[in-house]
Amino acid sequence: MTTKDATETGANQPVPYTMSTGTPISAAVTAGLLASREGLAPGTGARVPDWGLVRRIGPGARQAQFEGALLARGRQLARAGGFAASVMRASAQRAAPALAVPLLGSERDFHVRSNFSVNNPTWKTVGATLQYAGSTMLLYVDTLAPSDGFSPTQLQQFGGYSDSVLVPIDTAAFGQPSDIDQNGRVIMLMSPVVNADTPKSTCSTQGFVSGFFDPEDYTTDSVSNQGEVFYTIVPDSNGTVSCAHSVNDVWFDIPATFLHEVQHLINFSQHVILGSGQPGASWMDEGLSIVAEELGSVHYEQQCPPPSCRTQDPNQIFPDSSEKFVQDFL
Repeated sequence: MTTKDATETGANQPVPYTMSTGTPISAAVTAGLLASREGLAPGTGARVPDWGLVRRIGPGARQAQFEGALLARGRQLARAGGFAASVMRASAQRAAPALAVPLLGSERDFHVRSNFSVNNPTWKTVGATLQYAGSTMLLYVDTLAPSDGFSPTQLQQFGGYSDSVLVPIDTAAFGQPSDIDQNGRVIMLMSPVVNADTPKSTCSTQGFVSGFFDPEDYTTDSVSNQGEVFYTIVPDSNGTVSCAHSVNDVWFDIPATFLHEVQHLINFSQHVILGSGQPGASWMDEGLSIVAEELGSVHYEQQCPPPSCRTQDPNQIFPDSSEKFVQDFL
C-alpha cells in the first residue's frame, strides 16, 4: 500500500505490512498483495492491470503523481497566505444570491494546468462552450476537443448524471463546497489539455491523468479560474493527443474520478476557504476521496442489488455503470 506520514512531510511510498486473523498471513501473500496494488506482477516486475485503482487510472502512477503535486501546491500556497482574498470574498458572499447562470452555448476561457510541477507549474488558456447547466454543476467542453467525442445528446446525459447523482453523493456525505464565483455550482471542464498531461509513451506503464481539482483556482493569480472546477479528459478514440479514450471509456472512467476529486475540492474549500485554516491532513483527505468512490458504488448496489447488474469484468467500478447510466437518463 502507499502511506503518508503524520507530519505531512514524507513522500508517498510503499510500506510492507502483514495482516493476521490469529496467524500471520504469509510473507509471500503479503508481498503479492503489495506488488499487485503497485501494478506489478509478483516476482516479475512486469506491469499488470491494477484492479485496486481499476481502469480509471491504470497502474495509477501518473494520476497519483499529479494529484499529489496539486495537493502539495495547495499546501504551499496556503502557508504563503495565497488564499486570503478568496477567504474574505467567501465570507462576504455567504448571504449574497447566486449570479445568473450563463446561457447554454456561451463560451468562456479557462486556464488548465499543463504540468504537475509544484514549484514551476504551467497552464494553457483554452476556450470552452457551456454544454449543460444543472442545479449543482455546469459542464463545459473545450472548443478544440477531437471531433469523435460525445454527441449533444450524450453530453446532456452525462451532465444530467453528474448533476443529479454524483454531486449530491459528495455533498450529502462531505458538505457543500465554497462558491467564490457565485454560480452556486461546481464546474466540470473537459479539455484535451488534460489528456496531454499524460505523455503518450507512458500510457501503458503509468496509466493516465483522468481528472483533477486545482487549488490554484482559489487564488487571485492570473492563471486562476476563481471558481470550483473539476478538470477531466475528452474522448479521443484515435489517440491524437495522448492515450486513446473512446466515448465509452470516458463514460466508464470519469464518474469515479469525479466523485474522488470533488471530495478533494470540498475538503479543501471547507478547511481553507470556508474555515479560514490550513488544508486537512492529506492521508485523511485521500481516504475520504476513496470513501466517495465507495459511496458511488453503494448508490448503484442499492438500485440493483447483487447478483444483478454484475459482470465478470474486473474493470467494473460501479455495478453495470455504463448501461445503468444510460438507462437512468434516456
